[in-house]
Amino acid sequence: MATSYAPIVNAPRGSLQGATGSGKMDLGGNILSAAQAGFLNKWAKFKPVVYSGWNTVTQLDRSSPDPSAWRWKDDSVWWKGDDGKCGLNIQSFTDFGSMTNSGTFLYKLLHGQLGWTYVYPTSRFRAFDLIQYKSDAIKPVADTLASTDIWMSTQGVLELGYDIQNVSSENLSLADISVNGIPLSQHYLGVVLYRSTRWLALTSTAVLGTGAATIRIEGANNLVGQWSVIPFLSSTQMTMDSTIGEGQYASFDVTVPQTVTIRTPGSIIEMYVNAYWNDSLGTQVSWELVVQSNQTMDRTVSNIVVYLYSTDADVPDQDPQSGQREGASAAMTVTVPANGRVTRTGVITPQFPKSSAKTYWVYAQSDGDFAVIYNQVEDYGDVAI
Repeated sequence: MATSYAPIVNAPRGSLQGATGSGKMDLGGNILSAAQAGFLNKWAKFKPVVYSGWNTVTQLDRSSPDPSAWRWKDDSVWWKGDDGKCGLNIQSFTDFGSMTNSGTFLYKLLHGQLGWTYVYPTSRFRAFDLIQYKSDAIKPVADTLASTDIWMSTQGVLELGYDIQNVSSENLSLADISVNGIPLSQHYLGVVLYRSTRWLALTSTAVLGTGAATIRIEGANNLVGQWSVIPFLSSTQMTMDSTIGEGQYASFDVTVPQTVTIRTPGSIIEMYVNAYWNDSLGTQVSWELVVQSNQTMDRTVSNIVVYLYSTDADVPDQDPQSGQREGASAAMTVTVPANGRVTRTGVITPQFPKSSAKTYWVYAQSDGDFAVIYNQVEDYGDVAI
């Protein structure tokens, strides 16, 4: 398999036996074949990488007569590779981009195009590269949330947290990996929440190297419902009030978003509406009503009406409740099964077409004491996520 690549250092057979862990592969001295077959763990610090400074034997402590006891000295840096990415293909961008521009960071992030692959050399292998190789190395940061149910506080605050892993010195850490000279430990942890054409990007308030891996969102009352969430890395901090500017943006090694449900505090019955303009002329709003229950018995909710309201676009902090009513659905009654959910869909045709001078909102009201959740109507667009 590897004969077309030269030169390949074929180490004595015994020196590479079991380097990839029991039950995986007997390398038999053929390191390239192992890399091509995907048997080398990319999270291991010590593994073959693309590195031009190959005269690094002096960085190896060979004082022991037993080769299995040889260790890399603390000042060895060859495992970082020429680009500092430690053999990982990490793409970075200076502009955040958009959901619709296929060449931008945000588009590639949401479409699963930024996973980290192992970049191994195709020549100049050495048996030394696998000294201290760790076959069971892990990702230094967990890239999924522990829970898919996110509960906000009574003050409208919610937190999204990821776990920073405790790893050994033979496992890659965030401080080991650099992108354009900036260690990942000096980046902020960020998340993109998105659904349909609406998205929101925020980061932690401190860099990952301080142990911070939590994103705090204040004023989250209009985020109730289901969202897709995917993490990323940013060299600059991003808040609800900040404008996204230039920085360094990179993905985690994750290509599939996680679906989460943001819930209001102490909700037993929860009711919210998502909506979007379903034509470019702005003559109709399509909506989806979601009613879900945490109760242990069925619950009937009567006289549910979906309302369309508008506020002045020049007054961004205007309370939707003080806006103008633009339309409403017919009344509905639904029975929600125990610990279940019910959805209903429909359209509202406002009296006048969509105006750029207005911001449009939907919410639902019914018999009973339910929190009123205002969600902004999404713009019309054919965006495949």
